[in-house]
Amino acid sequence: MKQGAMLVLGAGRGQVGLIRASRNLGMRTLVASLPSQSAPGLELADEVLHADISNPEAVRVAAEAYAISGVATSCADTGLDALAALCEARNLPGLTTETAAICGDKTLMKQSLVRGGVNTARFSVVASVEQLMSAVSELQMPVIVKATDLQGSKGIAVVRERASLEAAFLYASSQSSRKSVIVEEFIEGLEFGAQALVVDGQIVFVLLHDDGVFQAATAIPIEHSVPCSLSAELQASAHEQIVAAIRAVCLDNCAVNVDLIVRGDEVFVIELSGRVGANGLPEMVSAYFGIDYYEVLAQVAMGLSPQVDWGAVAAPHVVVRMLAEPELHGTIGRVVVDKSKEPSAEIVLFKTAGDVLEGFSHSGHCVGQIMTTGASEEQARLRMDNALEAYRIELKAAQHE
Repeated sequence: MKQGAMLVLGAGRGQVGLIRASRNLGMRTLVASLPSQSAPGLELADEVLHADISNPEAVRVAAEAYAISGVATSCADTGLDALAALCEARNLPGLTTETAAICGDKTLMKQSLVRGGVNTARFSVVASVEQLMSAVSELQMPVIVKATDLQGSKGIAVVRERASLEAAFLYASSQSSRKSVIVEEFIEGLEFGAQALVVDGQIVFVLLHDDGVFQAATAIPIEHSVPCSLSAELQASAHEQIVAAIRAVCLDNCAVNVDLIVRGDEVFVIELSGRVGANGLPEMVSAYFGIDYYEVLAQVAMGLSPQVDWGAVAAPHVVVRMLAEPELHGTIGRVVVDKSKEPSAEIVLFKTAGDVLEGFSHSGHCVGQIMTTGASEEQARLRMDNALEAYRIELKAAQHE
């Protein structure tokens, strides 16, 4: 058998930082992924194991001949079941199979939160339009209808009129591989989030962040910033709910991504998962604490205790924004970036010439991300405004000769 290696599940843009971090730590880095011509993480791997990371058995077979010291993924739930199965089979630190199943099933998630006494929206599980109509009579309008097995704002619709309920059910169920969907009360309030880390049963940090959203069929987070602007009282309430939610789902030896909403003086947990959040959140955590958070996650996966002072702040204010182009539809002819407009900004583009833009209906449609920091919120946001002027996308049809 080949000697100790890190296995990263996935080769998409969300795993690139994790793959690089593993290599920076001196680990032989294996990447499990289906064959792809475009996944950016494949060329960074020491070796690629061709496997569907949503299939635990396929990953187990692909990894059979390797001595693995850790298995990790980031920014997506797709590989969590396989990760947990491999961790249990190899006695590696990470999620249990039961906890991974909860992270990938909104029904199990909601049930776990309720059992754990976590403040969350009232809900019902329905498998037909008739059941949906009956449930809505109990919940009252407006409601939100969700596929139970998707992420990134996919398969979700906010419904404000009863006449739209059937269409919402058909949409959510058509996107899902499961027979039932969730309908829950739609809480009108301010959405925000949190990143946390649990190591050997200890929650070593909880970092609340403000979220800015783009309203499509549902609200899609496109901006994250720290420190959180909520009052001290609401932050304390959020921290309490997050700790209860982590315990309710039994998350351990993993990063945690939490979606929350505040209405008046009440904080509600929408959902959480045992991996770091996507769309610039690992980079935000890294900048705020002055670390490489991907390296921390790789260390946790290998059973190491990261030596980080979580009370120290390197960048007092951090803003990360996803680049959404809802009005653009067509093939990219050219992408222009003028870094001189804001040299301090970190600008990463996910799309390039020849890629097709389809508007913006979920986070997978974003064309890139920008991160800025500052000694004050005003400075960080001024730099963000400057950086947003630094890039331009020209579609082929509009390209000048």
